[in-house]
Formats: sequence, C-alpha cells, structure tokens
Amino acid sequence: MCVCVCVAAMSVQVWCLSFRQPYAGLVLDGVKTVESRWRPLLAPLENQTLAVHIARRDWEGKEWKEVLSGMLGMNQAQIEALQESGERFGRGVVAGWKLSIFSNITDN
Repeated sequence: MCVCVCVAAMSVQVWCLSFRQPYAGLVLDGVKTVESRWRPLLAPLENQTLAVHIARRDWEGKEWKEVLSGMLGMNQAQIEALQESGERFGRGVVAGWKLSIFSNITDN
C-alpha cells in the first residue's frame, strides 16, 4: 500500500506496511528495528522510508513476549509498559514512519 503523508503544506508519497499490535508499537518505539518478511514483492522497499499502519487486530501468537523477556531481558512490568505505549496511537491508523527497517529480504 502507498500512502500520501502531508506535513506543513508538503506532500510526500511513501510505502506503508500494516503491523498488528504489539509489533506496530514495537516498530514505532524503536524496539523492533528489523523486518524480515520474505515476500519478494517487498524486496524493492529495502532501505526505504515506510509508513507504519496499526492494524485493528492483535497478533495471535505470544512469541514476541519471549523475545522481549529472553533476548532483551525485559521484566513483566517493562513489557506491559511497552504494550501500553504501543496503544497510544489507536487502531486502524497510519501512526508514523521508519527508515530502513528491512533486513535479509530474499526471493525464497
């Protein structure tokens, strides 16, 4: 999806990826800095500025909690605070943009 972002009478067109919570919040808060979706159609977007859309539904798995508590060493209170922070934008909105969040995109 491509969106047009208007800031102070300036218009910029950027690609947009939709993320379910908590991943959208993790991207916007700078905790998740790498996106590794394998779809070849995303390959041209590597190292591009991307708008972040927050989906209306949550991610169904819990593996993200294991990454935060294990690899990043966060405790339960820190994880809950991060989740709350991710909700500050609401749902179904384009909430921000990030630079260069892709890594290791392949045609597999």
